[in-house]
Amino acid sequence: MITSFYIYAAALIVFGLLFVVFPFIRKEKAVKTSPNANALRISDYESRLDELKQEVDTGKLSDDAYNTAVIEQKQALLQELAPEQQLSQRGNRSVIALTASMFTLTFCAVFYLMTGSFNLLTQWQQAKDNLPELGKRAVLQQGEPLSNNEMQQLALGLRTKLAEQGDDEMAWLLLGRIMLMLNDFEAANMSFDKALAMNPKSVNALVSKAQVLMLEGSESSMNQAAKAVSQVLKLEPSNTDALSMLALIAYERGDWQQSLAAFELILGRMSTTNPSYAMLSARVEELKAKVAEQSNTSKQNSLGQGRSVAVNITLSDELKDKLPRDGVLFVFAKAESGPPMPLAVVKKSQWQLPLQVTLSESDAMVAGMSFAEFKRVKVVARVSNDDKVDTQAGELEGQTKGFDIEQVNQVELTIDTLL
Repeated sequence: MITSFYIYAAALIVFGLLFVVFPFIRKEKAVKTSPNANALRISDYESRLDELKQEVDTGKLSDDAYNTAVIEQKQALLQELAPEQQLSQRGNRSVIALTASMFTLTFCAVFYLMTGSFNLLTQWQQAKDNLPELGKRAVLQQGEPLSNNEMQQLALGLRTKLAEQGDDEMAWLLLGRIMLMLNDFEAANMSFDKALAMNPKSVNALVSKAQVLMLEGSESSMNQAAKAVSQVLKLEPSNTDALSMLALIAYERGDWQQSLAAFELILGRMSTTNPSYAMLSARVEELKAKVAEQSNTSKQNSLGQGRSVAVNITLSDELKDKLPRDGVLFVFAKAESGPPMPLAVVKKSQWQLPLQVTLSESDAMVAGMSFAEFKRVKVVARVSNDDKVDTQAGELEGQTKGFDIEQVNQVELTIDTLL
């Protein structure tokens, strides 16, 4: 490829030189003269001068007319001698043509060195030449680890090979891994997709693609990584790399149970002498504690809170100046159609509106009278002048319309009534 470039460049330079030299060559060939032409013209000129002198001596021509005629004869002679003058400049024209050619060559060389891609072409050729050696060091881990520049050179060589020789699964896979090491996630992901397009069941490509997606870190990337890991585990259920990534993905999502299961599988296949064994053991113990804590919390919620509703309480502008200074806030829920006994009550002595209060089954006052027994309820909020729930004049109140406690977990309530 480099040789072709030099051939084309040389052809263009020669073509340009023809434009510079040709005008000088064409003018020199256009001049034609004989060796005795100038001698004859001078002889004719001298003969004409003798004739003019004779005419002056015989009185046929005045002195002024004579002088004018001499000047005309001289001018005519000079014009007739012009081809000879041009011919005498042949050597000068050759020098000018040579100088122009040298200038053209120098200008082209300097211009290319300043604006061309000579260094890039050289690096490209080196990448092609060094591809076998760099590939062997990258794949077989022979010799010194690849430097950043060598990895970039290997990537360039692989792209050239793929462009010239067509798709190759191993080349795409290696290119993807090199781009991953160079932190070019987009190029790495594209390379692994190319490898998977050729072999959808390539475990190496699936694992590598999952690694790239996990490093990107976005929610959609993590979802795609999980799908890739699942494909690997279907093909190779005991693949350690896939299990490790599954454990990490589950950990990032807060799925402690799945993460624990994956880490325990990895730990069970690892020798106790492995340097990572202690670290993984600590992670397993951490996850066991998280799973136990999560289980206890779920049990408490199922036994204690059950159904619940969050109540966002506000005060209408018209009643702001009616608010008691030391009033007590009661928030309670009642069955929409049923006994007047509250199903859940929350009492607050220190409060400030707006406020959110959560009512749940754990706030029931009487056994058998809670959210568990009634489906449709309404919520009441009352600001009392004392700590008694009984209704008194001058107190403030607001309530919601009836709603389905199974369908609604948050309601808005405005205290807008003066009792």
